[in-house]
Amino acid sequence: MVRKLSAYIITGIIVLFFIVVTVFINYVGTDNLDSVYSLSTSQKDIIFKELDTNGHGEYLTKHDLDVALKILIERMATEGWNYVIQEGAAYYFEKDGIEKATTIKVWNKYFKIYVVEDNIVNIEDQ
Repeated sequence: MVRKLSAYIITGIIVLFFIVVTVFINYVGTDNLDSVYSLSTSQKDIIFKELDTNGHGEYLTKHDLDVALKILIERMATEGWNYVIQEGAAYYFEKDGIEKATTIKVWNKYFKIYVVEDNIVNIEDQ
């Protein structure tokens, strides 16, 4: 009797574990697991995620929007890009008469995605 109960408890724990893992993977997306894992296990503030279909660089961070914006402005300034204005979710930067937009999207509760137009600056931690 005790052995059957133990077997049911262990089986229940294993099933519950797989349900939790499946829900997490579904929440994050299988394509993004590597990026989320890399950011979560490193000391980096920002990591490179991918180039989207338009050639824009996508970067991932765990910071709140205000901190994420401050980091973005600092990283762009180190490459000579001056912050001009915010319009909606787009932050415009100018350098040598060229203006480019960068956005910060709230991906989910814990992560934000920077989208850097034409990947003009690598904002990943080095």
